[in-house]
Amino acid sequence: MANLERQAAQLAASLRRLDFSEEEIARRIQSALDSRARRQKKMVKPHSARRFDGCASISATAGRLGLQRAAMFERLRCEGWVFRAENGWWATDDALSAGWAVMRGSRTIRWPQLTESGVQEIARRMGIVLGAR
Repeated sequence: MANLERQAAQLAASLRRLDFSEEEIARRIQSALDSRARRQKKMVKPHSARRFDGCASISATAGRLGLQRAAMFERLRCEGWVFRAENGWWATDDALSAGWAVMRGSRTIRWPQLTESGVQEIARRMGIVLGAR
């Protein structure tokens, strides 16, 4: 018997001992199931949390394109996609709004990553055909 079924059976047994009607027992079990479903739904990651699916670090992208990490950052800086700030590299508003880059991390520690469309675009600008290697 599954855990959820076992919990429902235990709840029903407890309510029967307290002389609840079968109709009230069914209502309370359904209410408990609905409450649990709502809690589980809240735990599912919203779409906005999945926006980083398919994103890659700039270092990983450099390797994929056959460049060194420093050369990749320099190229992205020259293209106007990233800039160096006091607290590290940041994606520019242009790269973010074009969908080529995202900023990952918490509010205090953040870093840029390239989206798949950003990787494709920078490869196109560099004359590299991905998957041809």
